[in-house]
This record gives sequence, structure tokens and C-alpha cells, in this order.
Amino acid sequence: MKHLLHLAHVIALCLLTCLLWGCGGDSDQEVMDDSMRQLKEMNAVLDTVKDEPSAKAAAEKIRGMQDEFRSLSKRMQEMGEAKDMTEAEKAALAERYAGEYGTVLKDFHSNMTRIQQRPELAKHFEEAFAHADKRAAASKP
Repeated sequence: MKHLLHLAHVIALCLLTCLLWGCGGDSDQEVMDDSMRQLKEMNAVLDTVKDEPSAKAAAEKIRGMQDEFRSLSKRMQEMGEAKDMTEAEKAALAERYAGEYGTVLKDFHSNMTRIQQRPELAKHFEEAFAHADKRAAASKP
């Protein structure tokens, strides 16, 4: 489950980076919208986890989302280098997403806590994210 928590923190930090510094090649709204969509999609998958078979299916779906998460992470790293937004633009962007982001993150945390309390469910996510970590390590130069 630590991998799932790590992923949540990475997404949160990436969203915060976008809110504070703006974006590079992508527009700030494109990256934020994609980030929110991915977090909501993961939440929807986690909402389906009720028993061990549904946990196994959900972990497979999340494993299938790994490339999309890596792509978003790369876009956010690139945008962090560009800091051309005015303070007013940063404030407007933060205001636009703050409420929705807080709600989505709260729901995500609730799902993860619920799953983590049941080791027979959590083990499927550990395996899914351990596999993703191995793939990421193997792809590094």
C-alpha cells in the first residue's frame, strides 16, 4: 500500500507544482484537468473494491494506468521549469481547483485507508505497484 500512498503524494505534489508555478508546453488548465481526471479515475476504480476479487480487478486496472501516470508526471516536471505566470494567474488557477482537488484527495485518502485496513485487499495493490516500480526502474538509462 506504500506504493499507492507514494503515488497519491506524487500526484498531489505535481498538482501543487502546477498551481504554484504554472506550466511549460502544456497549458496550466490542460495539465490540471488531466491530473484531476486521472485522480478521479483512480478513485472510481478504488470505489469498486469490496472484496478480494474486486481488489484484484481494481489493482489490474490501476496497473494499466501506470503509463498514463508516468506521462503526466513527465509533463508536470517539464512545466515546473516554466515560471511565467503572474501572481494573479497563479491565484486564479489555485482558486479554480482548490475545492475540487480537496474533495477528490479526501475521497482518495478514504478509499486507501479503507483498503489498507484489510490486508487481503491491500496485498493486490502492493503487488501491482511493486510491478510498476520494477518497470520504471528498468526503463531508466
